[in-house]
Amino acid sequence: MAAHWYAVCLDEGDVGGDEVERRLAKHYSCHRHSDSLILVSSDSDFANRIAKNAGIKGDGRDVSGVVFRLYGTYAGHTYKSLWDWLKDTKD
Repeated sequence: MAAHWYAVCLDEGDVGGDEVERRLAKHYSCHRHSDSLILVSSDSDFANRIAKNAGIKGDGRDVSGVVFRLYGTYAGHTYKSLWDWLKDTKD
């Protein structure tokens, strides 16, 4: 199954991106773009499961934010590390 990309957008002032990135890295390939935006690649999980693993949903919820599935169209100018991560996780 091909990998899908998700954007995990965190509300500022909650648990920091470092902690959420650690949680997500246990399950997925991640790229932290900023303290409030982490990109995730998954070939088997859905946004709901990613939100639970991040701490956004579920009994142990301690983070506010939202998870969006991205559909592969992107453009812009940013750090090379993001372009490398997108290339490496593409199907």
